[in-house]
Amino acid sequence: MPVIAVLNALIRQFLFVKNYGEKAAHQISTITLIIFLGIYLYFVLNRWRLESISQAMWTGILWCFLTIIFEIGLGLASGKTFSEMLKAYDLFSGELWVFVPLFILIVPVLFYFFMKD
Repeated sequence: MPVIAVLNALIRQFLFVKNYGEKAAHQISTITLIIFLGIYLYFVLNRWRLESISQAMWTGILWCFLTIIFEIGLGLASGKTFSEMLKAYDLFSGELWVFVPLFILIVPVLFYFFMKD
């Protein structure tokens, strides 16, 4: 998933920012990241089937936690403060990033129900 996130960020910087501006580029890349992650996770969860709803829930919690830790680590490494990083979660200012960890949190449960035998 981190590789997908980095590739998506590169697409945002080299394609979306130039054509749509910084704010719209972040919004578009949030949507594309969710799509790319959804495709990837479909294949992962199809290969390694979740055996119970509990396992699906814990998988989502772990993936969500690791996503947030990864984001914080990258933010700190690039010199951002916690308040700057929290701005990415402000829906009222048009930020959509909050939907990425939420998607990662719920996708194992959704796929568990849709992929059950």
